[in-house]
Amino acid sequence: AIHQFRFLQRLLLVHGRYSSYRTSWLAQFCFYKSTLLCLIQVLYMFSNGFSGASFFNSFNLMCYNAIFTILPVIFFLQDKDIEESSVFLHPYVYQDSQNSIFFNKRTLFWWYMRGIYQAIVITIIWVFVFTEHHANNVDGNSATLDEAQQVVYSSIILVVLLTVTLDTMHFTALNLMFIWGSWVLYILFAVIASSIHTMGMLKEMYLVMWRTTANPIHWCTVITMVSAAIAPQFFAQSIVTMISPTR
Repeated sequence: AIHQFRFLQRLLLVHGRYSSYRTSWLAQFCFYKSTLLCLIQVLYMFSNGFSGASFFNSFNLMCYNAIFTILPVIFFLQDKDIEESSVFLHPYVYQDSQNSIFFNKRTLFWWYMRGIYQAIVITIIWVFVFTEHHANNVDGNSATLDEAQQVVYSSIILVVLLTVTLDTMHFTALNLMFIWGSWVLYILFAVIASSIHTMGMLKEMYLVMWRTTANPIHWCTVITMVSAAIAPQFFAQSIVTMISPTR
């Protein structure tokens, strides 16, 4: 409720427009990060004869949306694509929300394309490293599906966090802390889960993170996956912004 008509200007131009921008990004980002994880599961089906077996273990699947990728999304709701002073100086930008500039068929299509591209790249690299070249653990034994899925899962978390970082236009201490605090939280939870073998779903994680982090090859694989997934789309996005900037 407002009790003076002069408050309408700020309600519509600032709060209304920011709400449209943030909600549009949030909805499309949720589609994107689910596409990224699920498509890797689907592509894995081609390797196991469509048996229905899951590529990721239960612990990682449960924590993906519930813990590791939720905090950056929440604090993106402080983001601003332009400053408040610019909105008052150029009130025509209110039409961006009226004309569905932030959320339309084209923007949703490119969010899906981003998720599909990243899933395909990550799958190609893990198959190349763990299947074609038979990566080993530091003890000399062949790396198993447990190590492969943990390397892929670590890459996915990093890719998602970098995507949030690169899409953020107004950094604050809070969103930086919660974006990269999520990575610290992931490492902490995964290490703790890898140390427990008495609980149901944690049995699949037992010692997996320890074997993964102890192997330099796995670290190199994560860096390669993240670079190949993020760099080309960031470069393309930068070129498009330079050639055809928004108002």
